[in-house]
Amino acid sequence: MPTATTLPGRFLRLLCLGSALLVSACGSGQNWQDEPGYVTVGGTVSGLNGTVVLRNGTDNLSVTANGSFRFGLEIANGTAYAVTVATQPAGQFCTVTGGTGTANGDVGGVSVSCITDAAIGGTVSGLSGTLVLQNNGTDNLTVTANGSYQFATRVGVNRPYAVTVLTQPAGQVCSVANGSGTATANVTNVNVSCAVFALRPLPAIYSTGKPINYSAYRAGGPGLGELPSDADILQDLSLMHQAGFRLLRLFGSDPVSSAILRLAAANYPDLKFQLGMFLQGATLPSCSDPVNNAQIATGIALANQYSNVVTVSVGNETSFANNLPVACLASYVRNVRGQVSQPVTADDDYTFFAGQAANGSRPDEVLPLLDFVSIHTYPISNPGSWDWQQTGTTAGPARAAAMMNASLARAQATYNAVANYTFRDNSGSTVSIGSARPIVIGETGWKARQTNPASTIESYAANPVNAKWFYDLVRGWEASGTGPVAVFYFVTFDEAWKGIDDGWGLWDAARTARYGLCGTPVGAACNTDLYAGAGFFGTVAPPASYKVLDWKTAGVTYTLTPFGGDAAELTSTGVPTGGATGQVAKITRTAGSQCFAGTTMSVGDSASIGRLPFSNTARQVTVQLWAPAAGQNIKLKVENANDPNVSVETDVLTTAAGWQTLTFDFSTQTPGTAALNTAATYNKMTIFPVFTCGGADVTTEQIYYVGDITFLGASAPSAPPLGGGGSGGGGGAGSYTVLDFNTSGVNYTLTTFGGEAAELTDVGVPTGGPTNLVAKLTRPVTSECFAGTTMSVGGNFSIGTLPFSSTATTMTVLFYSPVAGPSIKLKVETAGVPTISVETDQPAVTGWQTLTFDFAAQSPGTSPLNTANTYNKITIFPAFNCGGTAPTTDLTFYVGPVTFVGAGAPSAPPLP
Repeated sequence: MPTATTLPGRFLRLLCLGSALLVSACGSGQNWQDEPGYVTVGGTVSGLNGTVVLRNGTDNLSVTANGSFRFGLEIANGTAYAVTVATQPAGQFCTVTGGTGTANGDVGGVSVSCITDAAIGGTVSGLSGTLVLQNNGTDNLTVTANGSYQFATRVGVNRPYAVTVLTQPAGQVCSVANGSGTATANVTNVNVSCAVFALRPLPAIYSTGKPINYSAYRAGGPGLGELPSDADILQDLSLMHQAGFRLLRLFGSDPVSSAILRLAAANYPDLKFQLGMFLQGATLPSCSDPVNNAQIATGIALANQYSNVVTVSVGNETSFANNLPVACLASYVRNVRGQVSQPVTADDDYTFFAGQAANGSRPDEVLPLLDFVSIHTYPISNPGSWDWQQTGTTAGPARAAAMMNASLARAQATYNAVANYTFRDNSGSTVSIGSARPIVIGETGWKARQTNPASTIESYAANPVNAKWFYDLVRGWEASGTGPVAVFYFVTFDEAWKGIDDGWGLWDAARTARYGLCGTPVGAACNTDLYAGAGFFGTVAPPASYKVLDWKTAGVTYTLTPFGGDAAELTSTGVPTGGATGQVAKITRTAGSQCFAGTTMSVGDSASIGRLPFSNTARQVTVQLWAPAAGQNIKLKVENANDPNVSVETDVLTTAAGWQTLTFDFSTQTPGTAALNTAATYNKMTIFPVFTCGGADVTTEQIYYVGDITFLGASAPSAPPLGGGGSGGGGGAGSYTVLDFNTSGVNYTLTTFGGEAAELTDVGVPTGGPTNLVAKLTRPVTSECFAGTTMSVGGNFSIGTLPFSSTATTMTVLFYSPVAGPSIKLKVETAGVPTISVETDQPAVTGWQTLTFDFAAQSPGTSPLNTANTYNKITIFPAFNCGGTAPTTDLTFYVGPVTFVGAGAPSAPPLP
C-alpha cells in the first residue's frame, strides 16, 4: 500500500474529484493531470532456491519462490528506481537485469536471475593449432579454434576458479588474462591470446658490457625493511661505473630497485639492468601469493617505465626453496612476458636447468617460455663436487694454480651440463638448451674472506688473491666465445646481514676496493707477481692428539653395542701379536650378517663418547685395527648422540692382513652422505668392519680387533662423556637460550610474511619485560590470518638444531601481548624442508608473560614431533586466527628470549 508520503497525492486527488461540484477550491480546478501519478515496481525471479532480499530505495522485499514479484511501496511516476539484491540466498548468487531506470507507468520488467553454480569461459584469439586449457587443476578443455569457449564443469557460486594453459599449441605461446577469481556469476572474460613464440634477442650490452650482481643493502637487509638512501645508492653507482661495470643485475622489484633505476637513469644513463622479481612459495592451482603478486606487478611497471631495464628475470633459485611448483613459475613467466617487451629469463642454480635439482624439479615446462637461460654456479660452495685439494701437485704456488684452474673447469662442467640438457621447444622438436637458447651465468664468484667456519676450502682459499684469480678466469672464459654470453660476477659489496654467506664482495662493506679490482680506476696497482699470496691446500701438521678410546683407562666403563648380526666383546685373550696389547675390542662379523652390520663403541649415556673437537685443521681419526685381509672396506661413522640426523661417515680400505693404523679423514665423507659440519656436535662413534652394502656379502665368519682410537689435532676432548648431569652437549636436564636478540657478533634476522612487520628495538618496550633489544611484531588488522615472523641467526632462515628428545620437548618464550585471548602459535621445522615441521599453540594474557610451548602436544591436524628429525628453523605467529576470529584492530607484540627446556647446552651452535 502507499506510504504516508503518498496520501496527500492520490488520496487528496480522489477527495477533490468526489467533491468537484461542491468545492471549487481543490487544486487549480482546471488540470487534474498536474498531480503526479504513482506506479508500482516489480518483475520476475528465476532460478531461486532459498530466500533472496531485494531492495528498491528503502523498500525491502523478501522473495522465496520463482515467478513475479512486486514491491509494496509505490513510487511517483517519472521518478527513478534502482532494484538491487540486499541479501543473497544461501549457496546462490542472484543478479539483477533491468533494475534501474525512470518509471513511465508501472514497472514490470526487472529480471532477477539466481544461480547455484557458474560457467567459466571467455575467448581465444590468435590460435593456430591445438590448445589445452585447465581450470582448477583438474578440468581440461581442448580448444582448436578462435572464438568463445566454456568449460564443461561449472564452478559453485562463491568458489574460486583458476584457468591456466596446460598444453601450448605447437610453435605458439598463449597467455591467460583474468584467469583467476571467485565465481559470483557466469564468467565470460577469461581471455586467452596466442602468438607465435619469437625469441627476443639479448641486447648488445650483454656482449660489450661488464656484468655484475648488485645489492644496495648496507645494514639490516630486506628482512628488517632497510631502505638505502639515495646518497648511498649514488655512491655505489659511481664506484661501479668507475670500475667499468655497465650491466647490473638486481634481485627484486621493490622500492630499492625502483630507486636504483631512477637514480641510474638520471645520473648514469649508460648503465643497463637485468631486473629481477623475487618469488616465494605458492600453491597450485591459483599460484596466487601476495608477495609474488606485488613483485610481479612492480617489476612489470618498472620494466615498462625505465628504458635502462634491458632484460627481466622472474624468480631467483626457486628450486632451492622447494616451495614453488614449476607450473607456477611457468605461469608467472607467461604473465610477465606478455606484459613487457624485454627478453625474459628465470634465474636458478645450474642443477635445475640441468635436470639435477635436489627436489626433482625439471625445467621442461619453463624453458619454452624463456628468451635466455641464466644459471648460477659456485665451485667454492660445492667443494665436494671437484678436486679442490689438488694433492697430486706439489704444495705451493703450483698447487694454488692447479686449484684455481680446477675451479674454472668445475664451472665449465656445470655450464656444459646445462647446455646439453634437452627439451621440447615450441615447435615440438627436441633440442638442447645450448643450441636453442643463449646461456648467461647469472651468478658465480669466490669469497675474499672466510665467513663460514665450517668450510675447509674457505679456510685455505677464501682470500682476495684467490677471488681475483677466479674473477680473471671467468672473465677470460666469457671473452673466449666458447661459453656463456655474459658472466654476472657475484657480488659488488659485502653485506654483513648475510652472515656466513657474506664475504663475496669486490668491495668490502665500507666500499673499499679489494684486490680483485686492482688495475681499475677504483683499485690499487696489481702485484708484479699477479697471484702471489694465493691460498692453496697444504699439509698442516696436527698440533697434538688424544685417545678417544683405549679400552684400558681405570674407572671408565666401555660399552660395545653391536647390530646387524655382529657380535662384540672386550677381551685381552687371544689378541694377535704385533699391534695393540692388553684389552681390545673384538668384533665378530658373522656369516649371513647384514651388509650394514657394525658396533657402536661408547663410554657414556646415549651410547656416547666425548664430543670430538673437529675444526678446520682437525678432521682425522686413526684406528688401530687387526683385519683378516687387505682391501676390505672399513667404515667409521660419527654422529650426535641425541640426533641421528647429524652424522658424517667415511671409508678406508685395509692395507694388509694383520695390524695396521687406518686414518679416517672426515673432510672426505662417503659419497651421498652428509658432509662434516665443524659447528655440530659429534659424540657417538660406530665402526662397520667390511661394510658391504652395494658390494659382495660376507659368506664366512670374520674377526677384527680394534685397539686405540685417536683424534688428531687436539690435545683433549672438547667435552666429557655424556652423563646423567647432562654436561656434555644436550643430554641432561636444564635449559639454554635459543634466541636472546642481544648476543654480540650474532646477526639476528626477522623475516615477516602475511602482512606482518617486525624489527629489533629497545625503544618503547613495555615495562615489566627486558630492557635491552627485543623483537617487535606489528600485526595490522589487514594482515592474513597466518601472518607471522621467522626468527633466525643463520643462512636459510635457520637457528641451531633444537635438541628434542623423549624428555625434552618444551620451549618457552618471554612474550608481551597488548590484549588477552589471542592464540600464539610457535612452529619449528627443518630449514629448507618445509614438509618437516611441528607446531603448537598457547593463549596469551595481557602484558608480559612466559608462554610454555610443549611440542609433544602439536596443534590439531598438524604433524607430531619426531625427535629423529632436525628442527632448526623457528617461526612465531601472534594472533593466529585461521578458522577463528580475526583481530579488529592493529596489534603490537614483543618477543624476548626464547628458551629450550630440557638440555644443558644446544646440540649445535647457531647456524651461520
